[in-house]
Amino acid sequence: MTADALIEVGFSPAEAESLSSDKRLKHKNKTADELRVLFSKIAAVYGCDEATVKRAILKQHPFAGLDHERVVREATVVYGDEAAVKMAILSYPPFAGLDHKRVMHQCARLGRIAGLSREEVISNIFTNPVLAGYSTKRYLAGLDVGRKLAQEGFERDVMLDSYLHFVSNSPYVPGLKRKRISHGGPGCPEPPLLKAMRKQLKWQVHGIRSTL
Repeated sequence: MTADALIEVGFSPAEAESLSSDKRLKHKNKTADELRVLFSKIAAVYGCDEATVKRAILKQHPFAGLDHERVVREATVVYGDEAAVKMAILSYPPFAGLDHKRVMHQCARLGRIAGLSREEVISNIFTNPVLAGYSTKRYLAGLDVGRKLAQEGFERDVMLDSYLHFVSNSPYVPGLKRKRISHGGPGCPEPPLLKAMRKQLKWQVHGIRSTL
């Protein structure tokens, strides 16, 4: 994709420069007309307009080079809901490039540790597709945060809701190269996720008690 062709199909000069200089991007030699055909084909797979396709490409440049019929088909085999798969991809374009068999194997195993069924895990992934992109290491650090809060008396169900709300907060001990709290040693700083969840959970408990 040359910068001139990208500008011709509606990208800004800055966007076109970013896209055309990305070595991961395929279709380097496509003309503007060929790009329009490509975007139209992708839009047809997802049932969306071409503007949505362009936004997805800006968020995840390699999105343009995927076989989207195959992407949707294979993800649907894993998750069982084609419409939800398409919505997840459009809301979080990196979802399209994941190995979903691996993702589901990992998330289902970790979900069992947290007391979640496979169906609940899938529901949470569709609600927040970024969950599919997190590593096992990050989830284990999150489980450590949950164990710490459980020791403080908070219940699993409210902790899960709080975790999903603050899932983008780091579960790692600050300054210790992505160590989880159980490996941080006595007196180590608390992970941002732990502090955010505790603050919310205390507020919820206080609110519940104030109505009794």
